[in-house]
Amino acid sequence: MELAQGLRQHGAFCYPGQVDKPDAERMPVYPGFLATVFWTFGGSLLAVVLVQILVDSLSCVLVCKLGEMLWKGNGFLSGILASLNLGMITYSHFILNDSLFLFVFLFFLIGLVRYLREPGWEGSVLLGMVLGQRP
Repeated sequence: MELAQGLRQHGAFCYPGQVDKPDAERMPVYPGFLATVFWTFGGSLLAVVLVQILVDSLSCVLVCKLGEMLWKGNGFLSGILASLNLGMITYSHFILNDSLFLFVFLFFLIGLVRYLREPGWEGSVLLGMVLGQRP
């Protein structure tokens, strides 16, 4: 959260007390996500949790889409099972990058299935950008 506060306060990927030392050890997506939520909702941790719950809910929709893409007729069941997953329910309440990672990774998997069905350079560029979210 400190990186998100540094990003919000100083516009740099640094810790609040160390403006002259940018951090290069962490991926910037989740601190950027936190900084955006803090900027939008005034630094509220409850807002972060609520946005993560929304992201996890949308992840269930993406699981439904992916399940339907892979096996016709199984998408709805996949989405229901994802919505009942205790891990998704539990981790959406913690300030961790798991919810955002799952959401982006599901987009990657949907893009990968589309790319394997219809190869093209546009799909490969998009998949490469999505992979940069987490090492």
